[in-house]
Amino acid sequence: MDFASNYKEKTIFGLDILPNRAKGSNFSIIVLKVSNTTSTNNERKINEYNEKENQENLDIPEYNEKMTVITAINEINFYNLIGLIRKNRPDIIAIDNITELSANKGGIIPFAKKIPEKCQIIQVTGSPRQGFQKLKVLAEKYGIRKAGLKHPTPLETAEIVAKLAAMNIGYRMVAFEDEIKIAVSKSRGIGKGGWSAPRYERNMKISVLNIDKEIGRALSDNSIDFDHFVYPKRTIFIVRPDMENFTLNWFKILCKKLGNDLADVRISRIPKSSIEFVPLSTNAPSSMSFKIIKSIIVGVDPGTTTGLAIIDIKTQKLIFLNSFRDFGTSQLVRLIAQFGKAVLICTDVIDIPHTIVRLGKILGGEVYSPISNSTISRTEKREVVQTFLEKINKSHERQDSHQRDALFAALKGFQSIEKIVLKTRDFLSSRPDLGRYFDQIITQVINGVPLHAVLNEIELKIETDALKSKLDQETDNNANILLKRELEKIQSKLVDLENSLYEAELDRKRTATENIFMKNQLYDLKERNKKIKNNRIQKIDKDNRIDEKLREIVKYKKIIESKVGEIDKAYSTIEILKKFRLIWAKGNKVPIKAITNLQDQALYLANKELGVFPGDIILLLDPQGGAQITASNLVKKKIKAVIIPKGFLKRMSHLARKTFEEGTIPLFEEDIITFDPEKSPETRKNKIVLFDDLYIADKKYIYRRIAQAELEYIRKEVEEKKIQHQKRSGFLEPIIEEKYQLEVLIQQYQNSRKGISLVTNDLYYLENSENDFNFSEHDDYDEDF
Repeated sequence: MDFASNYKEKTIFGLDILPNRAKGSNFSIIVLKVSNTTSTNNERKINEYNEKENQENLDIPEYNEKMTVITAINEINFYNLIGLIRKNRPDIIAIDNITELSANKGGIIPFAKKIPEKCQIIQVTGSPRQGFQKLKVLAEKYGIRKAGLKHPTPLETAEIVAKLAAMNIGYRMVAFEDEIKIAVSKSRGIGKGGWSAPRYERNMKISVLNIDKEIGRALSDNSIDFDHFVYPKRTIFIVRPDMENFTLNWFKILCKKLGNDLADVRISRIPKSSIEFVPLSTNAPSSMSFKIIKSIIVGVDPGTTTGLAIIDIKTQKLIFLNSFRDFGTSQLVRLIAQFGKAVLICTDVIDIPHTIVRLGKILGGEVYSPISNSTISRTEKREVVQTFLEKINKSHERQDSHQRDALFAALKGFQSIEKIVLKTRDFLSSRPDLGRYFDQIITQVINGVPLHAVLNEIELKIETDALKSKLDQETDNNANILLKRELEKIQSKLVDLENSLYEAELDRKRTATENIFMKNQLYDLKERNKKIKNNRIQKIDKDNRIDEKLREIVKYKKIIESKVGEIDKAYSTIEILKKFRLIWAKGNKVPIKAITNLQDQALYLANKELGVFPGDIILLLDPQGGAQITASNLVKKKIKAVIIPKGFLKRMSHLARKTFEEGTIPLFEEDIITFDPEKSPETRKNKIVLFDDLYIADKKYIYRRIAQAELEYIRKEVEEKKIQHQKRSGFLEPIIEEKYQLEVLIQQYQNSRKGISLVTNDLYYLENSENDFNFSEHDDYDEDF
């Protein structure tokens, strides 16, 4: 049944719920056409649809020719009503109480989502804020129904509300924001999945990002304002389009083109937090007066979760504190406007966000941000907010970080104007008659208008209103003329004052523009100064690095020089060791390792340069002050013997000498001479010769001297044992074993005198010598000796 397509005029559906039925169940409906032309006849055909009776004619009273009842349906259920509205797309749905359309717990919003976008819902009896009037009173007031009649039927009620809506009586219900929400997300969940699940999930994420980018590009190309929120698994656009040019269907078509199997794009209108009612005309039913607009300070923390705090300037009380997710700028504006006039829009960051700037332009308030050179810590924010909440006895209430930042911004904004507020309050305390104008005064003063100018304007307006009321009450013509003249003078003064205020406002704006220009120049100068400072710092750092590198070069040069000395010393040591190896290889000479004195440091250096190994013969150049510990270390190394320059043995300490004797280390004196090629070899016989920093001696002679020293140790040991035996047994002769041992030692000594080696040396260096060593290069050593 399509009866709306044949008419170009406005179509109105009048609804009323049937009695004793649940809300949102069955309705009576009247379809009313409002035409701009007069009908040729006064008859109207009414088609009544009833489930029991198909169609029958009803007697309806005559109405204005511009309003024509097209169809009357006595009973229709909720779902058929939705289908009828979608099919005929009426301009207005009129009802006496919108709660009758609540088919479920969701209220009126689900019904509003199901009807066409441009279809308006009109509540003719009033609104919650302005109050309600009875439908019977309204019908009698506007001549739709005569007084004294019985209670109307549901069908008659539907006709009454339709005609009242046609006469612009009532309030238009606004259930949605002037914004559209576009949500882009993955089309499905992965679950546990298999081997290909991660790859499939990556493809879905890429698809979501690509569609998000395409939607953003399309909105920007069409100059559509929007807020963009990005989450890990989805993205959201809050779009503020021109609803005349870009309808909901336009966005649905756009997103349908961009959607695919991997990403899900959903379009929806954003419901208001509370339903608003807009009067259709000044004749709208009302039983309440409007409240005085408060002056407020607004703190905003924008982002995916928006924090909002509102403080009343006059009472300094917190009147709103909350946070919202996916909250657009338009929603913020409408929410703030419910509480009063925003004088300051505050943020807690130095760089003012774009959302704060837009709010300032829309609401007409000044924008506040902290001083550029200040740093605000979380601890400071927490302390300021906690102190304020304790002051107003709300410290027990929990706040999230967004609410805390918004409240901190509002408190800082109030601190910036606190002196102005106190000054204004102190002045008005002496003028009680102007106390009710506090919000109006403080708003203009904060905007830069001088206080005396604001007060003059208000006083003139008060005086003008008083003269007007007096003029209305005065009946004497002469007095009336005088009052009119006085009123004209005051009005002229008021006009002059308004002109001066306008000029002052222009000056303020000009000053603000110059201030912005100077701030920009100051910012440029600071940036230039910062750049120059950074360049200087970089140059200083460069010079410091160069100086540091030069110091490192000097340091490493010294290290290199010391290492060169060590290398030269190592080369000389290598040469000495080569000579040692050569002497051992020749077999007739023996090298002797020299130690400067009997100290740990001298032993350490000798061990480091030449090495002190078992079987070495040590030449101790200066035994004076010899330490027992150093002597003990030499004994532990199992050296062959210790030779001391002749006449120096008496300089050795008793303890050191005793240590060598207890370790059976041969200790004897020898002559030391320096090699002189001009002297005969006889002068070097049986002596230690210093040749090229190397001490050399005849092998047979030295070993004979060592054997003599060892024999002396043995004799002393035998004598001691003999004496001990005599003391124990009283016999003068030693036991046979000791006598035999003494004879063996004497025989060994006699053999050594004949040239037979007494001790076999393992020649430590020969074991590590190279096989290809050329002895012919060093034959001069043998020839010299």
